Amino acid sequence: MQDRDEFERSDGSSQSLDEQARSLGRDAKAASSQAREKVTSTVKEQAAKIGDKAKSVATDTGMKIENLIDEQRASGASYLQNVADLVHQAADVFDKEIPQASRYIHQAAQQIDTVAETVRTRRMREVAHDVQDLARRQPALFFGGALLLGFAAVRVFKAGPSQSSQENEYGGQ
Repeated sequence: MQDRDEFERSDGSSQSLDEQARSLGRDAKAASSQAREKVTSTVKEQAAKIGDKAKSVATDTGMKIENLIDEQRASGASYLQNVADLVHQAADVFDKEIPQASRYIHQAAQQIDTVAETVRTRRMREVAHDVQDLARRQPALFFGGALLLGFAAVRVFKAGPSQSSQENEYGGQ
């Protein structure tokens, strides 16, 4: 009769339970290691695919945003050009009343023309940097120009409707 801790193997030799347990443990460890490597490899492949897809989506989104910004930049440049035209008109009104102010307002309108052209031809990041640089280098000119621009715009908006409403009230002229 065999010892309880020994079993007969198929090849006729006997193996103890300890040896069988160790053998099964090694086999399980090897299988576990292979499974871990396969899972790791699969996860890395999937992560690479996801990363590539994310890069593709980011690139596409970036291009769409850049196109949208270009469209808005053209629209903004046109708007600024219209503002410059209005400021020139306001300066013409001041030319009769206060010629010195008219000259400064025309200069401000020229600056707006320059900004409109810059917006039309340059990237927004460059334009913002230039405006910030001007505000830092010459804050008085920057705020003075903004003040004159606001004042001139108010004058143009006030002058336009009041003249047309007076013409309607008095039958023309």
